[in-house]
Amino acid sequence: MLNGIYTLTRGMIATERGKDILTNNLANSSTVGFKADQAVYQSFPEILMSRLDEKGEQVIGSKGTGSKLVDSYTDFRPGSLQQTDNPLDVALEGSGFFVVQAPWGLAYTRDGHFTQDTFGRIVNHEGYPVLGQGGFIETDGRRVAIGEDGVVLIDGEEINVLQIVDFADPQQLEKVGDSLYRAAEGIEEIDADAIVRQGFVETSNVNIILGMTQLITASRLYEINQKAIQSQDDTLSKAVNEVGRVGG
Repeated sequence: MLNGIYTLTRGMIATERGKDILTNNLANSSTVGFKADQAVYQSFPEILMSRLDEKGEQVIGSKGTGSKLVDSYTDFRPGSLQQTDNPLDVALEGSGFFVVQAPWGLAYTRDGHFTQDTFGRIVNHEGYPVLGQGGFIETDGRRVAIGEDGVVLIDGEEINVLQIVDFADPQQLEKVGDSLYRAAEGIEEIDADAIVRQGFVETSNVNIILGMTQLITASRLYEINQKAIQSQDDTLSKAVNEVGRVGG
């Protein structure tokens, strides 16, 4: 009976952590360049059940001992492109990431909703400079044109080229918030296969309908486990306090 409570409790913990992931996805469904996370569950090892009587040990069968959330991974499938006609909005059609200079070092993002800072540099919404192949992209506040190959032009003259990189295994990237990623040490960079679209941003790849359905399912599963634990606890209480009581 106690094993049943432990098993149900493990299920509740795993479900709650999964709900946190789903809730975060839905909260960022309108965040430019956001990539949804997916939970990975795993069962605890099964226990072999047996009994011992005058005939010796006899196998009854096995039972599960609950589940746990062992990991999560990021779904890097692209979101749809939304036209804004803002010349500093750019989206990547295909694989790859923009590179920005964050306080801790290089960061990577699919969020191309850029602006200009007071120094005339192209920056992301956190104010981190966007990097080109020639360093910071300095526009002096003038209007820029950005080609499909990432070439940045002012008055028809090339001033820089957007730095766009990709990775052999994007799952090695670490989310650091604000649609930014940090690359793990030693991660292999590969050539990006992307077309730059000026005047567009990439929307989140969160499927709202699927996410809501999964969240409702997870909430109901949590409630079912909760009620089952209460039932187990009531039965255990009766077994302890009532079974074997001598009547007066």
